[in-house]
Amino acid sequence: MSLADSKVVLSEQIAQMIIEEIKTGVLGPGDKLPSEKQLIEKYQVSRITVREALRTLKVMNIISIQQGKGAFVTSADISLLVDHMNFVSLLEQTTVANLFEARRILEPRIAALAAQRITDEEIADLRALLTQDNFDVVLHQKISECTKNPVLIRFVASIWTLSDLSRRRTRKMPGVKSKAYQQHERLIEALAAHDAELAERLMAEHLAFVESCYQTIADKAE
Repeated sequence: MSLADSKVVLSEQIAQMIIEEIKTGVLGPGDKLPSEKQLIEKYQVSRITVREALRTLKVMNIISIQQGKGAFVTSADISLLVDHMNFVSLLEQTTVANLFEARRILEPRIAALAAQRITDEEIADLRALLTQDNFDVVLHQKISECTKNPVLIRFVASIWTLSDLSRRRTRKMPGVKSKAYQQHERLIEALAAHDAELAERLMAEHLAFVESCYQTIADKAE
């Protein structure tokens, strides 16, 4: 892949290059990635682009970022993520309607499974994540991780890029962020209570709300 490939977001091109280094053994589990400054010089891109690439890799569970220490390759089975970014590129060529359809089918069931398997530590993590500005993005990924199912975790990580694009649009609507906060707060409590049925219903309601907001924006743009 060339950085001149305009069909793929620059940060995702860099993320793919790092993935290739991991797949080919240049980087292995536990290895530290070059510093932000080194990555900026290596790829000749901005700090924002590098940070977005690292954020993508973190969401994909390929790296962990340790405050004050840097980014490290995780011990995750990289073979499970072969052509991961190609899948993201495919998703970007689909419609948002396709995205919401896939999420409606899978994410409520993911929430139900998470409710059955979630630990006390993970519940505490979810409550802490709710205080972050981008809580919607990270919470959905964390909930998938609570299933302990690598295929479901991979699915949610794979759609993250496209999902984030729709979130950025819907969160501009008045009241959407506060409503989403309340919905996630209730969902976390259902997960904490290990109530799979309620968690599934609340996730479905949240996705229906977000899709409705997105459709409102789309209708106004026509």
